[in-house]
Amino acid sequence: MTLQIDDTTLTIIISAVTAIISGTAVWSKFKSKLDAFRKFVDDADNAIQDNAVTEDEFRKIWTDGKALL
Repeated sequence: MTLQIDDTTLTIIISAVTAIISGTAVWSKFKSKLDAFRKFVDDADNAIQDNAVTEDEFRKIWTDGKALL
């Protein structure tokens, strides 16, 4: 007994697998950017907490900002 799959079914299966893989990649990239944004905001908030931004704090914020781009 052989399993026969017509072209339409095969196309649907390949499309579904491709969508799942690309969706996972997009989600992963979005999550990574969101984490970078949260780190940027947290570091900026910590720096301005005492109304004075030190050079080290500025460098940290600058590095976080570059990571977003």
